Amino acid sequence: MTMHDTLTDRTRDIHDSTEYVTPRPVRIAQGWMYVQAFLGIAASVLLVALLAPSGPLPGGVWALIGVSVAFYVGLGVLGGLLDSRRRWIRVTALILETLMIIQGGVSMITGPNLGTAVGLIVAVVAVRYLAHEETARWLHR
Repeated sequence: MTMHDTLTDRTRDIHDSTEYVTPRPVRIAQGWMYVQAFLGIAASVLLVALLAPSGPLPGGVWALIGVSVAFYVGLGVLGGLLDSRRRWIRVTALILETLMIIQGGVSMITGPNLGTAVGLIVAVVAVRYLAHEETARWLHR
């Protein structure tokens, strides 16, 4: 048996194995994380567009918007990295999503609005699928 035959057999084994197929709960969590990232970045851009006509924005507002955009970009990147099957990605995503749930819950108590409700629902759905047994098993290989 040549080296080429050995590599071909290994490649065939990998492609035939269902272990390398991303489970449905992982794909659903990814999708909701992408939606959440898109909505968060879009809301930040909309906020700037709405506030800009009233004059220059204070530095604190820019800092808050910058942190928000960075957070949502990070969440989208984590969603994309779920396919790499690294445990720290799931743990980090669960922590960030839990923070989103806490923030959304506090915001709903102090001043409920549609944007907060949508963000809270998306975060809860993402956590539900990130915490799914099949997701944990697949990521903690």
